[in-house]
Amino acid sequence: MCGIVGVLKFNQDFDIHSVSSELVDLLTYCQNRGQDSAKIITQLRNPSDNIYFYNNDVNYTNLSNILEDKVLYSEKKGIGLVDKIFDEKNINDLYGDMGIGAVRYATTGKAGVLNNIQPMRYKNIVVCENGDINNFLEIKDFLKTKNYTFKTDSDVEAITKLFHYHFIKTNSGSLALKNCINGTNESPAMIGGYSVLALTQDSIVAGVDPNRIRQLGYSLLEDEIIFSSENSGVFKFVDSINSQNYSSKWVDLGPGDIIEVFRDGRVLKDNAKKISFSPCFFEWAYFSQESSIIDNKEVCTVRKKIGKLLAKEVKKNIFEAGFKSLENSIVVPVLSSGEWYALGFSNESGVPYLPVLFKNKYAFRTFIMDNQEARKRGVYLKHFPSMNIINGKDVILFDDSIVRGNTSQKIVDLFKYKAGANSVHFVSGVPPIKNKCYYGMDIKGNLPGKDKSISQIKELIGADTLTYGTIELWKQVLGDCCFGCLNNEYPTKIVREERFT
Repeated sequence: MCGIVGVLKFNQDFDIHSVSSELVDLLTYCQNRGQDSAKIITQLRNPSDNIYFYNNDVNYTNLSNILEDKVLYSEKKGIGLVDKIFDEKNINDLYGDMGIGAVRYATTGKAGVLNNIQPMRYKNIVVCENGDINNFLEIKDFLKTKNYTFKTDSDVEAITKLFHYHFIKTNSGSLALKNCINGTNESPAMIGGYSVLALTQDSIVAGVDPNRIRQLGYSLLEDEIIFSSENSGVFKFVDSINSQNYSSKWVDLGPGDIIEVFRDGRVLKDNAKKISFSPCFFEWAYFSQESSIIDNKEVCTVRKKIGKLLAKEVKKNIFEAGFKSLENSIVVPVLSSGEWYALGFSNESGVPYLPVLFKNKYAFRTFIMDNQEARKRGVYLKHFPSMNIINGKDVILFDDSIVRGNTSQKIVDLFKYKAGANSVHFVSGVPPIKNKCYYGMDIKGNLPGKDKSISQIKELIGADTLTYGTIELWKQVLGDCCFGCLNNEYPTKIVREERFT
């Protein structure tokens, strides 16, 4: 899971600072998707000889294409958060009328390694990716037979060079990406759950995997096109006065879809035949921001419906555990992804909603930390409860999921033994997670949902009762999705002949 963004301004060669600030803003809105590192690569065609190259850690590369156009690539990267890497000085030093960027959460390729930060550039091609390419080692082996060499252990380097291989054969960004996705008689297809942005010398190309496990969308405006893993931040760039319906300005790419957009405003679309559609349900459950809209379903509304539908089961479990009434109860979310689940339950049950577990806004998301000790320490840095309000109360605690159980156990401990809660009834919007994701949602560590009963997990985290959402509830709200981490049933790759008319 990463956040990827792209911006292309139409007919803007005269403005050397067209896209850099927009890319930084979009990455900031996608920060929830990755905190390991961030990088932006911009491109400017036929730069003036009077351009000054500053020394603010921006790397510049000049290349020429077969038409003898000069193309300047500007790159800035760093470990950590977007606002720690980019400032006004280096933002202004990223020259270009188009560019792409990414915030990274390391799945393949070690975390905290500068060479693994994406986007990656190989000669005139730049690529970034959200998701995982399962067979990137096979792709590497193929490319080695074509005299490509590799410097990293990241799948992004493999697909950057695969795209380059097909681009020099076709001289077309959209055809190159299609060949990457589908494979050819000679080269392997990319297998996995992914979305991809690629920068050629005259266009941005975007595409998603044949099952649309990972999403990517765009907003085509009068003078530019904006791509992003989530649409929550794109509202900043849309003129709401002239747009009665903001969502109409946003298009989610469908399974296997490809779009290529050129500097002169031309748009080429290659829409796959929609046989399969299996987005990752975790995008709504946890990954995406509450304000994001995916396939016309707003994330916060989906979570609220799940909380509402869980009300009957939660009350049943509490009463069966010997509690006679909910009069002493309060509903508390584990911030921030638990908020809307809790609100839905509170509205349905009438139990007061009190957000009395506070969040340290400077702490990282513990799920996407890259080692166990960091996650444990992060739980205490991230959360602190209200001592007075919680004391003596029966707390119905809502979280999006229980993955390893570490965060859940620490939070139950905070409520019962630090803040004096009378009891803690834990509710997970997501059913027990039983499998590591085949399509690239990087679930590290032991998964208690795999080999422990609900009663055993309840004991593990120290709760008085434990209630899980169910796949049936999620299907009721979302329809068909990928639930492979829950039931080990993953959508299979669809071959080209089935997808295209």
